[in-house]
Amino acid sequence: MGYIDDGYLRGSLGGLVHRKVNNKNIVQTKSSSRTKQSRWTVAASVDFGKASKAGSLIRRTFKGLHMGFHDSNMHNRLITHLKRVMRANGQYLGQKTIHLGKLDRLVDFQFNEKCHMHDFLYFDPTLNMQTDHQLQIQFPSFNTKNDLFRPPYTHSIRFKIGV
Repeated sequence: MGYIDDGYLRGSLGGLVHRKVNNKNIVQTKSSSRTKQSRWTVAASVDFGKASKAGSLIRRTFKGLHMGFHDSNMHNRLITHLKRVMRANGQYLGQKTIHLGKLDRLVDFQFNEKCHMHDFLYFDPTLNMQTDHQLQIQFPSFNTKNDLFRPPYTHSIRFKIGV
């Protein structure tokens, strides 16, 4: 069914589709046949769906940790990492799962790709969970002149750790 809206013809009439793009009336033909997916594309979409659901769960679980400080492509990068996790489980396409994969491939995933901490700290702090549920953060011994990058005109550096 087609209709006129503000002088523009919209909708479908017979084998034609009318739509408005900016200030132009666009007329296109309807697609004549549906492209059938092969069993491989269906299997790949099943695996993608599993990675997407797992990525959503991870994002919701760690929402309090990253506090919304993530870049706009974080969800795409996380799904890509999760697909790498799934590829390592040796199953066929369409049968891959997260729990049979190598979860250590998610270690050091950055929620914010634009975080420059590794550009300023030339060492890595270690995090350990104690048996009494205490988090222990250890900084290795470091030289302030060689192991820290100080931007020009700075006279001090402050470490702020949020847990």
